[in-house]
Amino acid sequence: MENKTDVYNVFVSLIIKDKESGNIVEQIPYKFYEFGDITFPYAFQNTGDYIVTFHARINGDPNYKVNPLIANFDISVMSSEIPFIAWMVPLIPIIAAIAGIVIYIDFSKRQRNNESRNATT
Repeated sequence: MENKTDVYNVFVSLIIKDKESGNIVEQIPYKFYEFGDITFPYAFQNTGDYIVTFHARINGDPNYKVNPLIANFDISVMSSEIPFIAWMVPLIPIIAAIAGIVIYIDFSKRQRNNESRNATT
């Protein structure tokens, strides 16, 4: 975008590389977009650090028609899974309270049964 105006008639490509190894993880070939509002939905398979390289050839622009405009972005991908222990920790007091209630109820029943047996003998 320049002067808060959209870019039209652009060819765009995207390359995703593993930052550590430099291996290409995904390569989206050039595609024509009539408008500059572009999204690239992509689900990363692994956690880690990546470099995303955006290539744009702008139709009608003397500089970027032949030589693409290139922009690099560093992206860190973290696990979306919550480890077992992380979601268990808040449950520990609840589980302890339930266990305490069950033990108390069982103890109370036994005590009442013993009292009723003692009363009849």
